[in-house]
Amino acid sequence: QHLVKPQALVPESIMPPYPWLLKNELMYSDIENRMKALKATGVPYSLTAEEYQANVTNFGQPMADKLHIPNGKATLEAEATGRNWDGDKDRITEMDAMVAYLQMLGTLVDFKKYDQGYFASFR
Repeated sequence: QHLVKPQALVPESIMPPYPWLLKNELMYSDIENRMKALKATGVPYSLTAEEYQANVTNFGQPMADKLHIPNGKATLEAEATGRNWDGDKDRITEMDAMVAYLQMLGTLVDFKKYDQGYFASFR
């Protein structure tokens, strides 16, 4: 409801509504090709066993599994439907994908690295 009618939850909100996210089915049949294109730009997606193992070392196995291109479709489906973000388990919408993305923001940072010094003063 927050993305469809923000003012229903926070009347003074100036956030615009995004109702089409709930209506639009997520187009992801070409997810592996998209991941390959992003890999070419430097995103650490993996195709080979060697690349996968490097990701396990750098990011841990759960993240390496998500970054492995052959797992792309299954990973996207699991992330988008895992918590039933839009209330409809029978379809994956753009809202499912958006909320899944927003929920993971900040979770890939090891904040212990920033307990001291300049950045710690902003918490």
